[in-house]
Amino acid sequence: MICPNCSAGEISPLTRRCELCGFTPHGTVAVQPPQAETVDDLARQELGERFRLDTFLGRGAASATYVAREPGSDRQIVVKVIPRPAGARPEDDERYERAVEAVAGLEHPHIVPVFDHGWTEHLYWYSMEYVHGRSLRNFLLQRGPLDLKACQRVVAQVASALDYAHRRGIVHGCLKPENILVDADGWVHVCDLLVTQTVAASAPTPEPAEARADSGPRSPYVAPDELSSPLSDQYALAVVVTECFAGALLPGFGGAAPRAALAAHRPDLPPHVMHAIERAMSPKPIDRFPGVLDFAAALETLSVTLPDARPSGRRSDVVLLVDEWEPPAAAPMSRRRMIGGGVVLVVVAVFVGMLLPAVFQRAPRTVVGPGTAAPAAPAGDSAALRAPAPAGSTSAARPAAPRASAGSRAAAPSRTAARPAPRAPARAAPAPPPAEPGHLFVNATPWGQLYLDGQLVGNTPRANLAVPAGEHTIRVLREGYEPWERTIRVGAGETVRLTDITLVQRP
Repeated sequence: MICPNCSAGEISPLTRRCELCGFTPHGTVAVQPPQAETVDDLARQELGERFRLDTFLGRGAASATYVAREPGSDRQIVVKVIPRPAGARPEDDERYERAVEAVAGLEHPHIVPVFDHGWTEHLYWYSMEYVHGRSLRNFLLQRGPLDLKACQRVVAQVASALDYAHRRGIVHGCLKPENILVDADGWVHVCDLLVTQTVAASAPTPEPAEARADSGPRSPYVAPDELSSPLSDQYALAVVVTECFAGALLPGFGGAAPRAALAAHRPDLPPHVMHAIERAMSPKPIDRFPGVLDFAAALETLSVTLPDARPSGRRSDVVLLVDEWEPPAAAPMSRRRMIGGGVVLVVVAVFVGMLLPAVFQRAPRTVVGPGTAAPAAPAGDSAALRAPAPAGSTSAARPAAPRASAGSRAAAPSRTAARPAPRAPARAAPAPPPAEPGHLFVNATPWGQLYLDGQLVGNTPRANLAVPAGEHTIRVLREGYEPWERTIRVGAGETVRLTDITLVQRP
């Protein structure tokens, strides 16, 4: 039986659990999803005149997806069909139509565009752009766990798409690796926003006894509050992050102790990443991050609040108090390496001991007798700087000073005593510590090329872009649209969000 949770693995008849995601049906009753043949037959019968269904891509718990073509067109599209509930009412069809139209109005580089939609006697359907890539689920199955940087890139793109939808009142409601597509360039695309949840809401509510027998445990991507809100999408994204780090859904992972479960598989992750995941998966929605972009920023940036660490009144949007991260202990040094290191230290010590006396002997030393009173020499006269060595002297560097009586000292005071003491070399003032950088979040509708201070950064959206404190010129360009430009000031440690940029199309 295909697993109703991940739609990719199978429920083993021996262990009664999915070998891929660890899902276990409740008790001894398992839900058998609709047979693919039934949905496939209905799709080809009721949509045969509208589409040419070429390739069967896969199916979910109660859906089927095809690569198709419209009559008279060679453009490849994706058509997804969902069983229409028996006895569907007109208000159910209207709810589905409003949901698909709302998603079709989204224009974001990380959201798969929806083209058309409708329904037949037994099916709901909608068509969308064909993405040449694979789902994040298949990507993890083939490539294994992601490193920290790769996971941050995926999360930044998914969070950008979700934030764009959230600010327009749209919640995904069913985010999981199957709904995240990755193309050959590493570009991430999110699909199936709102639609699946809307269809599920149109299904008739089962009796309480039937619900207890067939519902089973909740999906690991569903938050404990089971509400449809941006905070529930944040919870689902955090579960996806744990899969990216572990390579698959951790067995028995239900969000009770995400930090402990993940640390056993990835001890190399820094604590601030663990803290961010734990906060995003908090059972209480109020304890999660304010938005998905804040969660993505917390995964990338470690921000610690210390006394007098920031100018008064300026704080980052995401401040995370974490413990000090200690790297894994190094392996013990071998005996051969310890002996070799000791020999090197002994050779260096002997060399330094032989070099230092020679340096001190070469240093010139001038001794002026206390009773000498040589006339002042003009500038540049070397005779005033050193006295000639007496005849028969064996050392020209240190001439013998003549003795003088106490009276002669009083009558002819030493020029050495009148000479001011040499000044110690002035120490350079310590360089001020580098200012803490600020961060930029930039998004535009539709997407465009982002220029920062005249330099191309990439396409929007750009999340958590580190910039030096000060003034910066932001410019967004797209062919066929008027350029957008603004000069902003970013303080040290400050996060500036420009997420409501709207490009105006040229007439």
